[in-house]
Amino acid sequence: MIGKIKGALVEVDGSEGLIATPGGVSYRVHIPQSMRRPDEVQMIDVYTYLHVREDQHVLYGFETKQHYTMFLMLLDVDGVGPKTAHTIVGKLSMQELMDAVRTKSVDILTQIPGLGKKTAQKIILELSSKLKTDLDVASLIEDPVNNEVLEALVALGYKASEARKLLKGVDVKSSTEDQIRFALQKKT
Repeated sequence: MIGKIKGALVEVDGSEGLIATPGGVSYRVHIPQSMRRPDEVQMIDVYTYLHVREDQHVLYGFETKQHYTMFLMLLDVDGVGPKTAHTIVGKLSMQELMDAVRTKSVDILTQIPGLGKKTAQKIILELSSKLKTDLDVASLIEDPVNNEVLEALVALGYKASEARKLLKGVDVKSSTEDQIRFALQKKT
């Protein structure tokens, strides 16, 4: 899995940027609006999420680990795919999203292009139920779970929340393969 990319943003085409790494490999990544400056080459360091589909592999980039964590939380919501989650992350901060959930402000979420009222209500409903179970957003951000292992489990079809539960108690110092094996054995 590709967890983070550091390089020069050399080309911007719509929502995608081409990041050239010092090793000579360039990655096409969906990047947030705030990182797109088409007139200048800039050095960037982005967290990434690899979304695998039958017909394509798509990399989504995030400025901070907090944005990445917010993206994973949104992916757990039924009806929210990676493109929608990435758009929300690009438009709202973690605090703005949590405030919208706490105050049940559907209007804030429906201002995001492509996000309808029903999906906004689902986001509020599902994230508010997580908040009621004393979800500590800071602990999600500082979670010692290996993101590569988490992404592998998500690619195998688990929701991010299910994958996190499977990884409870895993030895984070063990190899990636051992961590995945531990999680899969825990499921059976």
